[in-house]
Amino acid sequence: MEQAPILRPLGIGDIVDRVFGMYRAKPLLFLVVSAIPYLVLAILLALLGVGFAGTFAIGPTFDPAALDPQLVAGALTFGLLFIAIAIVVFSVQSAALVHAASERYHGRETTIGRSLRVGLRASLRLIFAGILAFLGLIIVPTGVVIVAALSQQVILLVVAGFAAIFLFFFLITSWMLVPVIATIEGAGPVQALIRSWRLTSGSRWRVLGLLALLVVLQGVIGIVFAFVFLASFIADPLARTVLQQAANLVASVVWAPVQWGTFTVLYYDTRVRREAYDLSLAAEALTRGS
Repeated sequence: MEQAPILRPLGIGDIVDRVFGMYRAKPLLFLVVSAIPYLVLAILLALLGVGFAGTFAIGPTFDPAALDPQLVAGALTFGLLFIAIAIVVFSVQSAALVHAASERYHGRETTIGRSLRVGLRASLRLIFAGILAFLGLIIVPTGVVIVAALSQQVILLVVAGFAAIFLFFFLITSWMLVPVIATIEGAGPVQALIRSWRLTSGSRWRVLGLLALLVVLQGVIGIVFAFVFLASFIADPLARTVLQQAANLVASVVWAPVQWGTFTVLYYDTRVRREAYDLSLAAEALTRGS
């Protein structure tokens, strides 16, 4: 019989501590789930590069004034396809890591394949929810600045600039749980945005503080891997570039489980605070055990 996890309202440090605890308990699960999408992306990029190899043949000299329109169209098509593929792949990765973190947080076992399958099924919901959130993050703050600019008053424009910055971070903290909700609850894009807004109500300063902590931790991890993979005595520019890219890739693979695990634990913490999720989970465990 599975036991309900011991849940309680967590501080910012407690959330990160639990995430690292889950990570240490099952490092292979999280690292492989994080790494496979990068491998898939590299393979697809290689295939895409082979398909567009003829398009990028520009000869020994490069004359911007004599660019072939077909070359420009091919480059744009390649770029758009690569962006689209990357969005899909990283959406799968995000949802898969959320699922793995959710299962481990509840003390349940999962497999790499199962988490990736859940990520694949949830990816479209994440993509469309991300598009809506992105539009909101751009349109709302920009609209405030444009309205102020039309007044042609400098003071009002300055105030609107600060208001736009505030709105930007307000919306980010309000929608931070959207990927987790879309994955765990299976909510559609609009429902996920609304649900995240309600869950983070009253906790946005905590969410902002947690985001600031994640930025600091990610910077530290990036510096550590750059130091390990890129020793200062390496003078060859090509070797330094290759090692730097390897350091960035490894740091990204290692960091992704921390990021999405943190958002997952934050989701359950907000439910404990607003919906007494800990009590309902304990009641379900007692019901199963009776």
